[in-house]
Amino acid sequence: MSDATPFAQWMMEAGYTAETLAVEVGRDRTRVLRWRDNKGKPDFDALAKLETLSKGRVTASSFVEAAE
Repeated sequence: MSDATPFAQWMMEAGYTAETLAVEVGRDRTRVLRWRDNKGKPDFDALAKLETLSKGRVTASSFVEAAE
């Protein structure tokens, strides 16, 4: 099983780099890397864009750690 977050998994499957996704959502590359590495969460506007780009695969729950 992969240790990748749902967001990171979607990025890989969709072929996005931090740079290309940053342009799509209007944020900087560093911020996207923080989201990917589960060190931060996107703001509402960025999350709405991510949900649209991913056709609903990336949602707010994608950034919440599962209970162990």
